[in-house]
Amino acid sequence: MGRLPSKSGGVAYRRLQCRLLRPDIPVVNNVVINNVTAVMSSATPPPPPDRQFPELTMAGFAYALRPDKFTGVHFKRWQIKATLWLTHLKVFEVSNSLPGGTISDQDQNKFKENNTLFVGCVLSILADRLCDVYMHIVDGKELWDALNSKFGATNAGSELYIMESFHDIRMVNNRSVVEQAHEIQCIAKELEVLKCALPDNFVARGIIAKLPPSWRNFAITLKHKRQEISVENLIASLDVEEKARAKDATEKGEGHSSANMVQKNPTIGTKEITSPPSISL
Repeated sequence: MGRLPSKSGGVAYRRLQCRLLRPDIPVVNNVVINNVTAVMSSATPPPPPDRQFPELTMAGFAYALRPDKFTGVHFKRWQIKATLWLTHLKVFEVSNSLPGGTISDQDQNKFKENNTLFVGCVLSILADRLCDVYMHIVDGKELWDALNSKFGATNAGSELYIMESFHDIRMVNNRSVVEQAHEIQCIAKELEVLKCALPDNFVARGIIAKLPPSWRNFAITLKHKRQEISVENLIASLDVEEKARAKDATEKGEGHSSANMVQKNPTIGTKEITSPPSISL
């Protein structure tokens, strides 16, 4: 169905129609009017943006996967992100060197192209000072191994620091218990990435032991349970308990306010009792 012209468009159309309806050019009038009517009434909506240029969607996805420049810290995190990005670009296989055996000239040329792209991509996500150090390496596998050898060993120190953080952290009363439990869970996940995974039940019991003093009775109740408890189930229980405590605190505050109002206005809702006047005889 054609789209009706707007009010301003309709006025312009009628003006154009009046100018074209001249007696000296009757034949051309009908042709021009029909063409103008067809143009103004046949407005076809454009196709959805995601169907116009599908290749742009893939380029946008690759851009979203591109990691930040590596500055020398948090190598494991950067390496995982870089691996995902290079795998999406279909060049990560270069990090495993040229396949053995006899390969065709076409495959060899393809590998060289991928190697150049791999090296360029890796150098583009290195900080300038690191790029200056490694830009002389033109072999993809050699570059990847050099980065892993240099910065992969620093994870040992990170592992010790994270272990100390897990041991020393204590929950406080003035913050959400669920939020603090998630932070402890994240520390355990960092250790898992560093190949030092902690048993799930151990992490859950550690969270219980680190609950703040105001949660002492709840922690004792959890400790008396014999069965194992997962971190997810524990956090769900903490969430229910925390919401119940917040609700009780709100209701207690409202009741306290009502009591104060009654205390300030003790005569509201009561009748004043007076003795009858005395009659003198």
